Amino acid sequence: MPEPKIRVAIFSYNRPDHLANLLSSIGDLWPQADVVIYDDKSTHPGMKSVLGSCGFPVRTGPGGSGRHGGLYSNMQQAYEESMAEGFEYLLTLQDDMQLVRPVTKELLGTYFQDFDSDQALTQIDPRFAKTRQKRRKKSKTSGSNGQKKPIAFRAYLDVGIFKISRLCSLGWSFNVDGSQIISGEQTLSIQAAELGMKKGNPATPFVMHLPFPHLYRHRVRLPRLSALSRRIFRFEYMSLADIDRMDSRPAGTPAYWRDHLRIDGATWFDRWLLSGKDDSKILA
Repeated sequence: MPEPKIRVAIFSYNRPDHLANLLSSIGDLWPQADVVIYDDKSTHPGMKSVLGSCGFPVRTGPGGSGRHGGLYSNMQQAYEESMAEGFEYLLTLQDDMQLVRPVTKELLGTYFQDFDSDQALTQIDPRFAKTRQKRRKKSKTSGSNGQKKPIAFRAYLDVGIFKISRLCSLGWSFNVDGSQIISGEQTLSIQAAELGMKKGNPATPFVMHLPFPHLYRHRVRLPRLSALSRRIFRFEYMSLADIDRMDSRPAGTPAYWRDHLRIDGATWFDRWLLSGKDDSKILA
């Protein structure tokens, strides 16, 4: 029986060093991946070099203003193209992420089995947990300007492995109306909840946002707290012992990133400076 086809869609904008790091990790840990890069009309001069030498197909999106620019229209394009080209699954990644362990047929098979065992499942998030379960504080409502709406679908849909046929059967669209008062992330979460979409968390995560971010679409996210924090940090690749330890943890226990990942080149001062920060502020 042939292996299910999975398309990897990477969404990028004006962060050439981040994108180069993600592509390098894919080359090292998933060299057979079918990758397409969706660039959101980047203007950074370094992007031309990275996109021109990456060896993967590159699509140029419409661009856009606001926090997410043309991200969601690019995601819709990736979804439609993957469906038209006969892919069964779509993995969406952002350029500020990195693979941390080999992505093998066996690993992907665990994700496909989860989809097969639960016919309501539409998305599995392949990331590590940002915060320890006891520290998570999920808001039950969202919105601005006094508008409050419940979010039953508790995760945003920017990153994940999606079962394309199930999205199609629900009439799903990643497009977000630019006039929405609340954010595009929250809008999609509400739409997912209304459609009865179900998200799963993996027993075997393999990708994570880079730590200590300071740049998001040319805007400062965190203060550059030390001279050594002004560069891009990456994760060390997990060793076989690291993988075995994580995969043998008790069933149902989230894989918290601090328990399983090591930051390459972070000094004691960097770690101490951000040790008291909420992980959602440390990771993009």
